[in-house]
Amino acid sequence: MPKGDLGYPKTSVTLVSSWLDRFEEFDNLRGASDLEQEIVLELHQLPGRSLRVWRLNQRLSGSMSQVRAAVGNLEEAGVVRLA
Repeated sequence: MPKGDLGYPKTSVTLVSSWLDRFEEFDNLRGASDLEQEIVLELHQLPGRSLRVWRLNQRLSGSMSQVRAAVGNLEEAGVVRLA
């Protein structure tokens, strides 16, 4: 999958389990945008720690292209995985 391009809005974004116990540290992650932090916090609050991209976009303040780019950056950093 090309960087920053999630393709279909049906793609699911899941918080990687190793981040569940230390997600608060993400606030201090160098280079993390406000939107990336919002995504991590939003996913952490959900029972399954997972949400489709289009639903995530509806819950956040960014545009779909901004959310896609932020999720792509988080995937590259190993914070989330896509399915």
